[in-house]
Amino acid sequence: MVKMYRLTLGATCGLLTVISNAAFAAPPDLKIGPPSAAQIKAVESLNSRGVESDSKLEGELSVLSRHYSEVRSRGSSSPVKPSTLQLFGIRDKDANPTIEIAITGKTDESELTKLGAKVRFQADGVTYASIPVKSLEPLGKLDGIEFVQGMHAMSIPKPPQHNTTAGAPPRSTSRNTNDQLADSFDRQQLSGKGVVVGVVDSGIDWKHPDFINPDGTSRILYIWDMNDKSYETSGGKIGNKAPESNVDGTSIGTLYTREQITAALGGKGIVNSFDQIGHGTACAGVAAGNGEGTANGVPKGTYMGVAPKADLIICCAPYRDERGIDAGGIRADAYLGVKWIVSQAKELKRPCSINLSYGGHDTGHDGNATEERVINSLAGPGKPGVAICVAGGNERGNSLHASGRFGPAKEGSQRESRWIELNTYDSNDGNASVAFCFDTKDDWGIDIYSYDGGFLRTSQGEGIILSVWNSGRALPNVLARVGESEYRGEIAPGTNFSIQNYRDQFLRYNADGRLLVTTLPAGKYLVRAWGHSDMVGNGRFDAYVFGPGSFGNGSEHQFMIGSPGNAKNAITIGAYDFRTTWTNADGKTSYRNLMPGELSDYSNPGYSRDGTVKPDIVAPATYAISSLGRQKDSTYVQMGSDPESVTADGYHLAWSGTSAATPFVTGLVALMMEKNPNLDADQIRKLLAENATRDSHTGGTPNRDWGYGKLNPVATLKATDSGKAM
Repeated sequence: MVKMYRLTLGATCGLLTVISNAAFAAPPDLKIGPPSAAQIKAVESLNSRGVESDSKLEGELSVLSRHYSEVRSRGSSSPVKPSTLQLFGIRDKDANPTIEIAITGKTDESELTKLGAKVRFQADGVTYASIPVKSLEPLGKLDGIEFVQGMHAMSIPKPPQHNTTAGAPPRSTSRNTNDQLADSFDRQQLSGKGVVVGVVDSGIDWKHPDFINPDGTSRILYIWDMNDKSYETSGGKIGNKAPESNVDGTSIGTLYTREQITAALGGKGIVNSFDQIGHGTACAGVAAGNGEGTANGVPKGTYMGVAPKADLIICCAPYRDERGIDAGGIRADAYLGVKWIVSQAKELKRPCSINLSYGGHDTGHDGNATEERVINSLAGPGKPGVAICVAGGNERGNSLHASGRFGPAKEGSQRESRWIELNTYDSNDGNASVAFCFDTKDDWGIDIYSYDGGFLRTSQGEGIILSVWNSGRALPNVLARVGESEYRGEIAPGTNFSIQNYRDQFLRYNADGRLLVTTLPAGKYLVRAWGHSDMVGNGRFDAYVFGPGSFGNGSEHQFMIGSPGNAKNAITIGAYDFRTTWTNADGKTSYRNLMPGELSDYSNPGYSRDGTVKPDIVAPATYAISSLGRQKDSTYVQMGSDPESVTADGYHLAWSGTSAATPFVTGLVALMMEKNPNLDADQIRKLLAENATRDSHTGGTPNRDWGYGKLNPVATLKATDSGKAM
């Protein structure tokens, strides 16, 4: 998935544009070892002075707390990098912004309330809450708390781009006879009736006929628009108060009911929710569009979704910048929308199938990210009537993953891993970040060497090795070296670089030793890992670059499923090619040179880093045809696609991606739940796996590309036993 964060380094990156068009040198043959035992001891002794060691905060939370408590109290602007602000969904102008957190350990709600926090819910030993950043440090010192992590914003993937061969075969001026959906199948008289399809995404075009019943009523039970302030600004006259409130009691957006949406369709009410980029509308259309939207002689139902009579509950949760423009991501508090859909379905006594077509790579890829723990708490074995389907990601063609193995720091051991090449580039998307993932039982270190460009250069142009290793505290240990010697001189003139600056501005770190994330400006780097003590058992590490960058030597195409798709209780989806032609809005044939049945060239390979089979199943995606959304000014949204993607009826769009594959499974799960409302996510996964197609494309399964195989909807529905109503 394309990462949303626009990672910029502000005043600290004077060399950002120096190398944008330069020819890169070949990587040097470095013969430099890790820091010596004496250097490690000296740094750790220095770092232990004046450092609070009893805080249980994730490193970046400590940075946020310090900046807003100390820097803002002096009246200066916050130096927190924009990527951190976006990561937690906060605005720099706020004096004491509120963020979402997950607290592991025992908590006392009254103590949290005293700190200005608002507890959202508790599940599986984790307390999810909102809290002002200035209260983070005292929170981290409360008795019983083991660890505090932030809930992060995620990315909405951009649809993959494919080569277009629109002139070959020759275009036809008549409607293509293959316009009948290539993914149509025998639904066995199932339609999704009585089942809730939930979508947490960029919103929905609620005016689209695909989401309106023939009698003119809306098929959408609720829209919770987390960005729509209409309820507050109208004094409660527009919409309803949202299911969740901010810590100050104000509504998190506006909630609209089916009755209010239906009234607005008839011009007798106001609904200000809209889908700015069309992604959520397209997902909802694949899962549950009824195909009623049409024109130009195209029959109704031609582009019907999988569960055309399911009811919809929508959480509109895009991350929008201060101008109100979608920044290509999902809000950090979107997890509240997932839980809300589950609770609403239970209140209605209906099963629900929820679609999450978003994710990212700044996690451990082992199912332990905070967002993944929410999914695991809501769905899974013994939790009937709830399934959450998640996209696996679209970066298969990117060299975003690398790995290696290191050893303990003892005589006779190969302490350091091989060097891995890393290239980062200038881009409108900002700088690249790299997530290093480790076994929690290993004492690890990381070396980053800049040999062409970047900001790790001495004033004489020498490359610096930056060594970072885990400390068991909120901040890691950091040492800069030139060769084997510690370096304390000027680094990259004009960058204002310092070790403290680097730890605050460029690092995110989990004190449990699982994850280190660092931001790197454009340049050529070598990275490696090493053991900083004899406490190394596994020694494997994985590295993920997100943003404008890629690995060279050392890259590896596995373990690339985006999070939250690594959640054990999520049903994670890959994509395969199935449609080559459709009639476009000009009445001509759009043609894509694909081999139907093959794995889509963008579909991320698994497994999860902990060995869990991901993706679970692979579904038709390239090309899906689904509902084309409109913005609030009624202009159509094309999600960056070319005009030839619009279909002849003008109401639908051909698109692709695991974002398109996932709602196909979401819709199929709705049909399964219509037949047996008591199915849980584990039972559904087993039915999908046991009835999957294995062919010459999939090979033997399970495997890293296809999971348990290619989705077989007919066989899966036949194998689903009828069950009693909830």
